[in-house]
Amino acid sequence: MSSEKRNGLIGMRVIATLGIALYHFELSFPFIEGKQIMLTAYLFVEFFLVMSGFFMAMTLSRKVKALHRVMIDRFVRLWPAYIMGLILLPVVYAITWFNGDYVAWLKDGSHFKSYTVELIMLQCTGLSGLKYINGPAWYVSAMFICTPIVYIVVRIKKIGGVLAAVLSAIIYLLAFYYLKDPDMPMEGFIFGYIPAPLFRASAGMLLGVASYSIFDTLKLVIERMPSIVATFFEGIFICCIFRMCYFRQSSFINWLILIPIVGIIILMMAENKGIFSKVLGSKKLDYFAEISYAFYIMQSFCSNFLSCFLPDIKQPYSTLFYLALNFGMAVIVHEVFERNISHFLKKLYYSNVKV
Repeated sequence: MSSEKRNGLIGMRVIATLGIALYHFELSFPFIEGKQIMLTAYLFVEFFLVMSGFFMAMTLSRKVKALHRVMIDRFVRLWPAYIMGLILLPVVYAITWFNGDYVAWLKDGSHFKSYTVELIMLQCTGLSGLKYINGPAWYVSAMFICTPIVYIVVRIKKIGGVLAAVLSAIIYLLAFYYLKDPDMPMEGFIFGYIPAPLFRASAGMLLGVASYSIFDTLKLVIERMPSIVATFFEGIFICCIFRMCYFRQSSFINWLILIPIVGIIILMMAENKGIFSKVLGSKKLDYFAEISYAFYIMQSFCSNFLSCFLPDIKQPYSTLFYLALNFGMAVIVHEVFERNISHFLKKLYYSNVKV
């Protein structure tokens, strides 16, 4: 995440990553026997989608880039950690069910087709029937594929923000009407052929574009806001986000989370006076934010590691082991692979640019 100054989105990014990781982990290892307390924590993904559209709009408003350059930038940013998750996760499956024979696992069933499509971040096109190997990585694929749509809307200067808001609302409504499922399943198709993940990603990212338009209009007003007022609204937005993600059943009303998500992104980007923004913008969270993407990518590997090799481990030890393993894997993937692969790709694509 880049911005001109530190802000609370650094910490919000860490919180959202942790929330999604714990949500997926609880599907296999419930915190409370017979009850799932994070049933709607998948909505934290919307924070990343909206934030992605926001920063894309902000970046393009400051420096115009050709679409192919934007796509390459995204690929260089997303692919290195992503590819390590895809390579490492089947190791668990191969060891568990195929005596360590990685190739045998790939050849079994439809794995090879899914693996090939996922390799280039195109699994959300439906080419492999929306069958995922690294399930949580659907978000990365969908965001990458939807980038051209968002790019076109951003480039429509005068009405881009309004158009983005309208399109976002229409897309969400169509998805909910057609699927009739508040969880918006990641293996469904809208109208029988449009992948649901692309609906969700495009709607969230376009909402981010609309959010940037609001931010650009209200920035000076918010900057003049008294710190106590900023703190009050920050607290309200954060409490609403948490309330929507915890101790709730699936319901269409949970998607009201989009309002506080938009609010907290705009508020924290426009000012740094609120107490929550200052705490969440602490330098102590920088490294956690830096490895948060690798943490997100490796959550499935770590969860499956416990499911395959330590299936009988009880709470709270399973959660503590999972978080420690996920953090350790995130550090390894980020430091050893993500940085080096990113550096290599930058040199490959931008050989005339100092990196």
